[in-house]
Amino acid sequence: MLRALPLAHGERRAPAAVALLGPTLVLGLCAHAGAQTTYSIDYRAAQKAAPDPCTGVPITEGDILGVFNPPNPACVGNWPTLGPLPVPPIRATGGPGGLGLPAHPAAVGLPPGTPGSVEVDALSYGRDGPALQTMPAGSYWFSVDGSAFGFPGPAVPEVASEGVLGAREAGADVFTDVGLPSVPLAPFATPVPGNVGAIDGDGLTSTTPFAYPGLGLVDLLVFPPPVVADTGDNLDAVDVDGPRVPQNDGLAPFASPLRTYFSLDALSAPANGGFSGADVLVSTAGGPPVLFAPAAALGLDLGGFNTDDLDALALYKVVPGPGAFVPSVVPLDWLGGGTDMLLFSVRTGSAVIGMPDSIFGIPIGPGDVLTTPLPTGSGGVSPYPGMFIGAENLGLMNQRSGLAQNDELDALDVVCRPVLDCDGNGIEDAIDIALFGAADLNANGMQDACEDPSGLPVTPPYTYCTAKTNSLNCIPFLSWSGTATAGSIPQPFFCLGNDVRPAQFGFLLYGFKKANLNFHGGKLCVKGPVRVLPPKTPKAVPWGCTGAQFSKNFNKTIAAKSDPLLTAGQRVFVQYYQRDPGNPLGFNDSLTDGMSFLIAP
Repeated sequence: MLRALPLAHGERRAPAAVALLGPTLVLGLCAHAGAQTTYSIDYRAAQKAAPDPCTGVPITEGDILGVFNPPNPACVGNWPTLGPLPVPPIRATGGPGGLGLPAHPAAVGLPPGTPGSVEVDALSYGRDGPALQTMPAGSYWFSVDGSAFGFPGPAVPEVASEGVLGAREAGADVFTDVGLPSVPLAPFATPVPGNVGAIDGDGLTSTTPFAYPGLGLVDLLVFPPPVVADTGDNLDAVDVDGPRVPQNDGLAPFASPLRTYFSLDALSAPANGGFSGADVLVSTAGGPPVLFAPAAALGLDLGGFNTDDLDALALYKVVPGPGAFVPSVVPLDWLGGGTDMLLFSVRTGSAVIGMPDSIFGIPIGPGDVLTTPLPTGSGGVSPYPGMFIGAENLGLMNQRSGLAQNDELDALDVVCRPVLDCDGNGIEDAIDIALFGAADLNANGMQDACEDPSGLPVTPPYTYCTAKTNSLNCIPFLSWSGTATAGSIPQPFFCLGNDVRPAQFGFLLYGFKKANLNFHGGKLCVKGPVRVLPPKTPKAVPWGCTGAQFSKNFNKTIAAKSDPLLTAGQRVFVQYYQRDPGNPLGFNDSLTDGMSFLIAP
């Protein structure tokens, strides 16, 4: 069976409420899914030094990369899709204006296999998850080192099918869990351990064979690896649901710039400010990086400076301020709003490997998801990190359990809303097809609900242009749910205006060409002649910066046939305009960014 491929991102239903939280609070904690996946590659990767398709600047292991998803423009936020795909674009440079790494200018242009002392090992924007006591399948996303074996689970593709004993492509892929019980989890605490591939490196059918949405990486890795450069790309850090502004740092709707939290490889960290590879750093508005979470606060480097190497990161930043790290004391206390969730893994060779974790007293492995140490006063049994999810629960091998080797988890993200959910049923597409029998009658690997009657993939929307900050210091943005279609009995296609002012009416503007024109202190993203749909008042939603959202089913506008240009094959550009009394930028209004979509048959 071929697997693929969610295409549109939009409004998501919340996961089931857990014992600790009511449904409304769960929704309030969950981040709204973004529209792009960002990641980094290591210094041995085959596409290091390849020219970025947006700027022509060579890619380094210190850059944050995205996806170039034709036919959409290369330089807008895109999402994984089936290949073949072009070289990935740089979404944030590792140098000035991005992460601000001092060593980055000298690293640009170095060939694969030549370290540039800027390797980003872990990535977060501070809005991951948060992890709840129980979560639906598809909440924990991770990548593995290219040498991972995995062990067979209930779904395919998985680490075992794509790893060293299978297609040898796991190093560029991203996998997700198939369901876990209450955390924290000792090894084999779940009765059905395993994972399923959700994002592929190149988006092409592998030798196993499976197809699922890709990133534009070179997939095939040989094992053991060559002496200098690899034959493919190893994904080294990931945030699957992408950056989204404003950065709210948790529950409080205050304005702050986009922050990027990351960790550097142990060989790179000292060259960029004297940091350790076990430290978590933060760059704000272009850097340079500063220390966010020191190694000691994570139970790392207890054997000496730079003896541990943090290799994956998921951060739910609750306490305001980029330098205000308040470590979790006991697992899940971040749900009370007073501590920061910081989950991580460590690289093979770290001194902490084999040491007893502070929660269970079990030897730590490189495939474990770890958390900050449990203090002795709370029952902690060591000064080392606590085991949040033992590797075996994710379908990864660990020798402590009598398995063949230690698989290395080297990228991590936590979500509590589906990221890739083309039919909007609240279930990740990878899980829906592999475990829950989502219809795929034509056997093309795509959910039948996510393609037009011809069996072709629906061309997904994309966002562009720049929104105008509103009077609540929030930046309204567009997303979508469903597919725009000119069919006789269309399903809904919602154009969603998020983080808008509550109780203030607004209009959906549309046209057939995009613009980026100065207008009322912001940008008009639709070129005239502009059509204006009837005014609407936003509905209340229990998430986001403002708790308000516009929702317009554009398929009703198409079906009304009042505009003869709204036909199959037509590209449409939309933007919300809203009344906003007292807007600090003037004119008493605000504007979302723009969104473009193609009307399917």
